Amino acid sequence: MTSENSAKPEVAEFLTNIKTEILRYKIILVSPAMGTGIDITFPEEVSHVDGVYGLFEARINTHFDIDQQLSRVRHPKYVRVWISPELFNFETEVEPIKQEIAESEIIPEVLTGYSPIGGMPDYNWNDPYLTLYGNILAAQRASKNKLRENFIDLRTYNGWIVEPIEPNTEISSSGSDHAKQGEALRQAKHVQRILDAEVIDPQQVDELMRKADVGKSLSNGEKDALERYFIEHFYCLGASRELITKDNEGKYRQQIQMFERVIQGEPDKALKEVVYERVRLLRELYQSAGIFTDSSFDTSTTLTSERLKSFIAVCKKRRVKIDRVFGSPLRNDYASKPMQQLSLFLGMCGIKTVRKATKKNGIKTYNYNIADAALGEIQEIVTRRKSKRSYS
Repeated sequence: MTSENSAKPEVAEFLTNIKTEILRYKIILVSPAMGTGIDITFPEEVSHVDGVYGLFEARINTHFDIDQQLSRVRHPKYVRVWISPELFNFETEVEPIKQEIAESEIIPEVLTGYSPIGGMPDYNWNDPYLTLYGNILAAQRASKNKLRENFIDLRTYNGWIVEPIEPNTEISSSGSDHAKQGEALRQAKHVQRILDAEVIDPQQVDELMRKADVGKSLSNGEKDALERYFIEHFYCLGASRELITKDNEGKYRQQIQMFERVIQGEPDKALKEVVYERVRLLRELYQSAGIFTDSSFDTSTTLTSERLKSFIAVCKKRRVKIDRVFGSPLRNDYASKPMQQLSLFLGMCGIKTVRKATKKNGIKTYNYNIADAALGEIQEIVTRRKSKRSYS
């Protein structure tokens, strides 16, 4: 069960009678969409389910969520779980989180007015909803900062015996190789499916979209045809192996769209709130790094840690907002290695950098510039899209 099929009648029927339906299957796969509200307990606490397995990546669930999801089956014979060991540094102090929430107008009622001198906004910092929201976000972020460790501590506190499994280097290496090979094969098949897909017109697209909107399943062929249409329509080019590969299953399209919004100037408030905030924040970060004016990137600016002091200061000032808007914290070393952090932000617009090494008095240092080739490719796509829109 996933968020995509959870509303389907057959899934609802399965969940309604899950205590009997589950016994008809050898394996049941679910996503975090199945959390609380599901209780799989059998009469007399019989262990009909052999085992519960959990695979959890970082930054999605808290350790409390994970505990809930693993506990949907009562009295399994065993529970085996893998949780990402990644560590983060999300801001967990309540007061700066409350300030970010207030300034972002997530709870408009906390704004009480403006000061007579300077016109700065005044907020009710004791508002109960603001305090509650701030504490909830602080707890969630503290959980995600050390997800695996927090889960182990919780289970131990509740009386479980946690048995860590020592990593097997040989098996891990083999598994990693197989995973890479499998992913390469999957991507190659994806590209070939899109190339082989039927070419459809806008009317057919509308019909398929309406079909999906009313909850009807699309065939794989229909999905591939839609994907081909969206790729060709977005890039204003016919589908090719190179283009579909470059598209990276829509990720490059998202980067191009963000680039277009960033160079357009002040973003349109009609955009979705999260998109609006991302555009504004990226513009501020790029400008602080000295690589962006009102509508263009400067590839001639050489970036060094010394020249990125203003960027570091903005990162520090906007740390909580960066956590919230991008759903990802700053790197732990953003102040000592600002270029690595800036590269992550540039990647959101598909922009890459090039590194040049210089040596002085036996000490090697690195300078960075925006890659002309990658930026030129993006600008070419944007120009073509504008031309096609104005033509049509």
